[in-house]
Amino acid sequence: MSKLKPRPGHQYVNHYDKKVNGLVLRVNSGGAKVWHVRYYVKTVNKNGKQGSFVRTHRLGRYPILKVDDARDKALQFLGNPQKALAQSDAKTFREVAENYIRRHVDGNPRANPPVPPLRSKPEIVRCLNKYLYPRWGDRAFTDLNRRHVSELLDEIVDNHGPVQADQVLAIISSICNWYQSRDADYISPIVKGMRRTKQKERARTRILGDDPRYRDDEIRALWKAASECGPFGAMVKMLLLTGQRLSKIAQMQWSYRPPTRSSRGAATTSHRGRNQHSADVGNEVPCHLRR
Repeated sequence: MSKLKPRPGHQYVNHYDKKVNGLVLRVNSGGAKVWHVRYYVKTVNKNGKQGSFVRTHRLGRYPILKVDDARDKALQFLGNPQKALAQSDAKTFREVAENYIRRHVDGNPRANPPVPPLRSKPEIVRCLNKYLYPRWGDRAFTDLNRRHVSELLDEIVDNHGPVQADQVLAIISSICNWYQSRDADYISPIVKGMRRTKQKERARTRILGDDPRYRDDEIRALWKAASECGPFGAMVKMLLLTGQRLSKIAQMQWSYRPPTRSSRGAATTSHRGRNQHSADVGNEVPCHLRR
């Protein structure tokens, strides 16, 4: 193989393998050696006559692709050229995921109105880098099936817990649904029953002031204690007054206050996902916002 040299005045020279019919080692004018396989395609020419025409498909470079490996790859390709071509054109999971991030998660600032990025982007990127790319990054996206997903989720449950597995499943499902909306032949492998936790089991079971032994005494005691805890106590009071999540109250800004003291309706955060989120509040809220 090392004796094969480019021929002066020629763009490339083909050397045909004697063992596998159709396997060609092409030596380019620059000295690069690339394996190709020749196959025939039935088509119709400009005059309407049907005939067979030779096409070539690139297999890989020598010596990265050894002789025996090139022969095996050529035989596999020639067994079903159409299927092999479809598989070679398939995008990897990493390519699809990166396109999903760029076109879906990042939003579209040029749209009218502009679409902001998802606030969950850092967590999506973290899960892709930690759980998905190391295992699926170079795998063809369309080759992934339900068994692959289940095996990955089982591994995450064993090492990181069922809640983390469900978070990764939600990301996989979102990517698959996004890809399915863009490819008529693709069907998402995600189905109901793949979650590793049950929503009812994770639901809150304790409600402040709901115990018949204490009724409103718990809320009164908490309100009194919060009055002595400075800004953190004011945050607790805001949670009681608005019924919002802690993360929403923690991110509240003075600009979100009602226009007047008698007004109702304050936005707790600028966006929830991509939509503004508002909470119905009373007259007590502004005084706690000042703290």
